[in-house]
Amino acid sequence: MILPRVALVMEATAGGTARHLESVARGLVDRGLTPAIIASCERDPHFRFVLRDLSQLGCEVVELPMVRAVSPVVDLRLAWTLRGILRRLQPDVVHLHSSKAGALGRLARAWGAPGRVAYSPHAFAFLQEEPRLRTGMYALIEKALAFWTDCLIAVSPSEAQVAVERHLVSPRRIAVVANGVDLPTGYRDHLSAIDEHGPLRLGFLGRLEAQKEPLRLLELAGALRTRAIDFNLTIMGDGSLREPMEQRVRTMGLEDVVRLLPAARDVEPFYSRMDVFVTTSRYEGLPYAVLDAMARSLPVAGFEVPGICDCVDDGVTGVLVPFDRSDQLAERLHGLAGNAAERKRLGLQGRARVAAMFRRESQMDELVTTYQRMLRDGFGP
Repeated sequence: MILPRVALVMEATAGGTARHLESVARGLVDRGLTPAIIASCERDPHFRFVLRDLSQLGCEVVELPMVRAVSPVVDLRLAWTLRGILRRLQPDVVHLHSSKAGALGRLARAWGAPGRVAYSPHAFAFLQEEPRLRTGMYALIEKALAFWTDCLIAVSPSEAQVAVERHLVSPRRIAVVANGVDLPTGYRDHLSAIDEHGPLRLGFLGRLEAQKEPLRLLELAGALRTRAIDFNLTIMGDGSLREPMEQRVRTMGLEDVVRLLPAARDVEPFYSRMDVFVTTSRYEGLPYAVLDAMARSLPVAGFEVPGICDCVDDGVTGVLVPFDRSDQLAERLHGLAGNAAERKRLGLQGRARVAAMFRRESQMDELVTTYQRMLRDGFGP
């Protein structure tokens, strides 16, 4: 078996993408590879502790201060610096994660950096609700850089579909390696102990940023209150929208049913006190928080958007409604309130779905196989 030299590059070292990088790095080490990691800690300085731990596993770690905002002068300088780092490391495969590293890494390749280039968007930036000029610019950048993409590794089928529909790369150069999670050890069916006559306990975990549309959680809470449903909603996360959300909670008079908690490393207690996991994202790659909830036999409620529809089936593992229909979502949750048996059925189906399709071990096996194919056969024109 060919064991390629791999370099993992990421700017977005926060939230689910940070978890992805750490999980992939550890999985590669478990399979006999020692990847180099080139990452930025500008978003979350605490990621340096993760990098320290990975360094102790034998990974070479290089901190490169990439920033999220588009800045042509800064970005060109960083791409040139990345080129120099890669020329020193001489990797066989350079796996770029998220849009900023995807752009810098492919520029570095255009300027002579070594290695076959794999790119995982983790949700395309042009799917944001931004002014058309900006989203159009993001799409043009993706198309321009596609020439230096040997393989686009999508984390879900819907992400791959977006790439095909937007003609970003040839379908022959797309591989799908779905995100995966570990099933909790010492699993206990906590749903059976829930009082079906108690309040419906809803929970959200994620970054409080525009992509996640967290303000719609408060719209949903307002719609549930209008229907006189006994519920509470716990929101865990940090981000630029936290202060506006705190203000909106007060304005809407939701202090008695909505609780905002800061992000935490240990989320097990959060999931254990939940009846339904709620997501209001506009788009996703394939969210770990949703997979974690499903792995714990929690039904998922949200909008039918890319990344969510890949793991949640309406009426099978949760409830999905068209995007921006908080009223419909509230109505579906009304049907789950006081119906613990239905919640348990959906939750157990979700756990079975994760066990069959979204295991971390399978994810890592497929990723290594994809790297090997890139080196052996390539993915065509």
